Amino acid sequence: MDRFLLNYHPPPPPSAKRAKTEEDKRKQQRQYDKEVRVCEYLPKWGTEFLWLRFSAKTGMTCSICSAVDEMGPFVAGCKNYKKSTIIGHEKSESHQVNVKTYNAKLDPSKSDMARAVGAQNKLQIYRLGLQFRNVHALSKKDRPYTDYAMFCDSDW
Repeated sequence: MDRFLLNYHPPPPPSAKRAKTEEDKRKQQRQYDKEVRVCEYLPKWGTEFLWLRFSAKTGMTCSICSAVDEMGPFVAGCKNYKKSTIIGHEKSESHQVNVKTYNAKLDPSKSDMARAVGAQNKLQIYRLGLQFRNVHALSKKDRPYTDYAMFCDSDW
């Protein structure tokens, strides 16, 4: 019936319209980000991410990474003002290592190394206590000092 109408042109078949690929969508999004979107630093990010510092000259920097590391995008300054960039830095392995290092410098007693040394010291104190008890037992029982090795072997 449509063919009898004057100046009517049927729509093209659905297969003639090309579907956008993922790459086309990414290109379009990048073009939009470059030309249309205006990204700027939002002050609320400073309260949400306590390590984040902002300077109009350098952009966003990470106070923790700047204190520990000498290189990195958030040490020199980052002007990619997107929350996803900040979250990506927060989850990055280098930032996580720098946070551990920074916290260890602030309170050395809570670092992994301090806990390992503390556990080693407890073990040595326990063993030294056993040795003193063995010496005390030898002297109380009037045993010769050559029995000391036998007493110590029974403890381990």
